[in-house]
Amino acid sequence: MNVRKITAKRYFVLLMLVLGFIITIKTVQLLGLRFAYSELDKQSNSHLNHLIFYIESTLGRFEKIPEVLAKHPLLQQVLLTPTNINNRKRLNLLLEEVGGVTQASDIYLIDNTGVTLAASNWQSERTFIDMDFSFRPYFQQAMEGNLARYYAVGLSSNKRGYYFAYPVTNKAEVVGVIAVKISIDEIENQHKEAVGESNYNFLIVAPDDVVFISDQAQWRLKTIGAFDAIKTQRLRSSPRYSGRDIQTLAVEAVQSSYLPQGISGSLYEINDADGNQLVFAQQKQMLDVGWRVHLWTSLEDIEQHKSFLTIISASGYLLILFLGLFSKERMRNAK
Repeated sequence: MNVRKITAKRYFVLLMLVLGFIITIKTVQLLGLRFAYSELDKQSNSHLNHLIFYIESTLGRFEKIPEVLAKHPLLQQVLLTPTNINNRKRLNLLLEEVGGVTQASDIYLIDNTGVTLAASNWQSERTFIDMDFSFRPYFQQAMEGNLARYYAVGLSSNKRGYYFAYPVTNKAEVVGVIAVKISIDEIENQHKEAVGESNYNFLIVAPDDVVFISDQAQWRLKTIGAFDAIKTQRLRSSPRYSGRDIQTLAVEAVQSSYLPQGISGSLYEINDADGNQLVFAQQKQMLDVGWRVHLWTSLEDIEQHKSFLTIISASGYLLILFLGLFSKERMRNAK
């Protein structure tokens, strides 16, 4: 009977030690990772603010260009007398020079019917001259007398661009539109060069939920989450995307007890061409353009920190256990 009691007691002690070992590791991980996620939330928020500032300042550099150009008398002359070939050549050279200085992708003058009369890319095989842009919303808005903003995949270039357009007036009458196109590729490349190697990626999602800008090529022109068939077809037929096949980027929210309350970030599981990956996600709205900017941070550092916490907590528990047993043995020998 005594032997059974001793054996049962040993099993109980062993069970308590194992449970204590597990609880210690889990508790240290919980506290340590919650702190790590809080710090990651602050860092990601700072990166997100810098990214938004970069995008806004980049767009802001080009916003005033069409307004300034609209006041140039040569634009009015070409619009009022489009048959004057000499003036159109002079304007082509002027727009080419301004495009080179400002690094705008394309600058072009459109008459009141939507046809391009002059362009900075006048020497290109895919020049905008004689192209009809009357269907573009930025042309229609500018013809109403307003500064217009628009984003789309270009018809001739098949590249993503952001457009500013401004009305050209003559005696208070809108006689045409001057438009400036910014290459989205350039914005992405310049940001990548500026930050170098980093553990985060960004996506800028348009109001129609399509990823229009991203530093990851496989995420561009995809929707976040599934759409119904009607909306998917509407996106595919939209002139904004020039017939592109808009696919879905599989993203799913993930719950975790390690995320502390009160932080703005959350966990997403992404399934793309590189496989499944877990990221820490934050997002903010750009009010001027209506875009949502997402920042997805790799959890590689978090996983390394978790392994470190596991080793530290396990080592600490075993060390305390060893010291306890050692002290008990010394006391027994002292008796």
